[in-house]
Amino acid sequence: MDRELKNILSEYIIHLKSKTISKDELYDFISSKKPDLNDNTFRWYISQLKNNHILSEVKNGLYKWTNKPPFRPLINEFLVGLNDDINKAFTETKFCCWSTDWLNEFSRHQTATNYYLVEIEKDMIDSVFNYLMDNTEFHVFINPDEQTLNRYIQSETDPVILKSLISRSPLTKHKISPFVINIPSLEKLIVDLFCDTELFNYWQGEEKINIYRNILKQYDVNFSTITSYAKRRNREKEIKDFLKVNFSHIMKELS
Repeated sequence: MDRELKNILSEYIIHLKSKTISKDELYDFISSKKPDLNDNTFRWYISQLKNNHILSEVKNGLYKWTNKPPFRPLINEFLVGLNDDINKAFTETKFCCWSTDWLNEFSRHQTATNYYLVEIEKDMIDSVFNYLMDNTEFHVFINPDEQTLNRYIQSETDPVILKSLISRSPLTKHKISPFVINIPSLEKLIVDLFCDTELFNYWQGEEKINIYRNILKQYDVNFSTITSYAKRRNREKEIKDFLKVNFSHIMKELS
């Protein structure tokens, strides 16, 4: 990180500690130390702070200082292979993939059965399904209902579930040399657990609250991203109400 920026902010970080700060307040402070500050330099400063995990954006235009690490889930050989197979055959198709095993980091009860999810552009699901069935040994299912999950998928070893990727879903890129894998952001996982209750039936109720609590404790999330994605899923009000009831201390700070 730029040494000048680090020196400028050192006393401010100590003063603020865990408090939030608006974009305007941050600009005013930096410009008081650096009068020649302009908008382009300020945006670059913000980018530097976020990339170095010193500053996190909790919602649009509102930040807080952080020492929390970025979310780096285990991407195993199975997931790398699945991602690579789809990438080679469908080079222009946008998709993400992940494993429900990642939820064990946050849940109280560990699951013995996990499955892999591939979220892909809706009009490509059938093509990807047929390709995987014809050319790989993966056990693949498309948008299974609760009955299929209970009867068939939970007894499979490493089942793969294909589902539609919501447009403008919040994703992050992870590099596993020489591969790049798109995975869902924590904000997307939070919303999907709330919306897809049949698919994630094991992680509902108190377990879902435990997962949210541990995510918020261990990592930084952007609540504007959560509400924006929830809006695309037509569940914005419901998830806001849920968070206000169960995490009122955090939501009060953002209001």
